[in-house]
Amino acid sequence: MPKTIRHCDISRAALLLNQQFAAVIQSKKELSALTVVSGSRWLGKMSNEELAELFTLTRESLN
Repeated sequence: MPKTIRHCDISRAALLLNQQFAAVIQSKKELSALTVVSGSRWLGKMSNEELAELFTLTRESLN
């Protein structure tokens, strides 16, 4: 005989989903706080040569 789904079971499932969504949203907020903020536009003002120098791996950068 199939198990009937009670209202309290649905409520618990909805609460669990809500908690999981809240956890995902919180982790995304924390991740976005670690990224470059809009006030850090200095990177966009650099020339191609400056960017290449910044991101080029050199022996000096390994020491």
